[in-house]
Amino acid sequence: MKPIEATLPLPVRVAVRLRDDIEKGLWSDHLPGCRSLANHYGVSRKTCMASMLLLEEEEVIAPAEVGKKRNILIRPSPQPRKNDPHQGTLLVLHCSEQEFSARHLSNVNVLQTTWSDGGGHVAFQVVNYDRYSKPKNQLKQLIKRYQAVAIVLIAPRSEWLEEAARLLPTYSMGGLWPGDMKNATAHGFDFCHQIDQLISYLYRHGHRRIMIPNYHTEPIANYFHEAVTAGYHRFIGSNDDRRDVILDIPNFVSSEPTDWFRFWRDSLKRFEPTAVIPVQAVHLLSLYGFCTASKISIPRDLSVLCTEHHIQSEWMWPKPHMQKHSEAAVRKCFKQWIDGGLRPMGMKLLSLEIMEGNSVRDLNSL
Repeated sequence: MKPIEATLPLPVRVAVRLRDDIEKGLWSDHLPGCRSLANHYGVSRKTCMASMLLLEEEEVIAPAEVGKKRNILIRPSPQPRKNDPHQGTLLVLHCSEQEFSARHLSNVNVLQTTWSDGGGHVAFQVVNYDRYSKPKNQLKQLIKRYQAVAIVLIAPRSEWLEEAARLLPTYSMGGLWPGDMKNATAHGFDFCHQIDQLISYLYRHGHRRIMIPNYHTEPIANYFHEAVTAGYHRFIGSNDDRRDVILDIPNFVSSEPTDWFRFWRDSLKRFEPTAVIPVQAVHLLSLYGFCTASKISIPRDLSVLCTEHHIQSEWMWPKPHMQKHSEAAVRKCFKQWIDGGLRPMGMKLLSLEIMEGNSVRDLNSL
């Protein structure tokens, strides 16, 4: 079999193909061994293993057991109905300057498999949200090129979201959502509530100096700062006892690992937090690396709680505390949009839960 054409990161593409083949009945009951699958899809065993971890997280396949093949947990899908609205091309747009977060990768995998279940095709296109403040012509050209019947925008600017919704049925993941928008669909999280949940959790464990780095560029950076501050004030409420919690929100924008190393060194020395809340899994990895190099013990010297879950982060030690959303809830929301004929449903807020690991120390016990 020929290697899969480049669109998304390779493990995600292989996971999509593998799930698609499972639903078509190519594999039933259990999967072949990793070596056989890697040869079948023309990828390395390492890539194949990463793909199976993604499907394990989606509960498509069972966790690995020593000496046994992985069991398949879903049944083959029925043949798609004729004239379904989602048998055409779904155009997924993401920014050229944007790195997919673990949460976005997971959600993209969900929407791609869900759309493909109906016999449709998914096309991915990199765009530059910042370059075009009036993207009408660019969107029209892309729609014509791909013959798209619907659009998904990943963390878009509001101008792109509003213009796309005027042209085709539109679904948004992440980014800013205009409060009065009614002609599109999105799923997301109440970030203010998310921050309140995280600070409350750390507060119950005795933490009073908490740092949340802001890695965004404008205008998202300003929104992020306002949302974190609002979550902090929601946490305090009318409880004066909670006013001893001090929150630091340093702004730092860089994709260079060495820059982040210096950032952790300087900011931890300046503020001396007892707990840090990294927003993305890549920042979590960076912080763990810095702490290892600097002989800072997690959680003895510093507690860590990440706002997003990545299954590969579960291999880190100590296993980090992470917030996680339900992929089943994402799939349900996206499928409701499809089954409703792609009619706009507005913003659907999803809940998050904290997956406890070993990275938060209870300071109350000292």
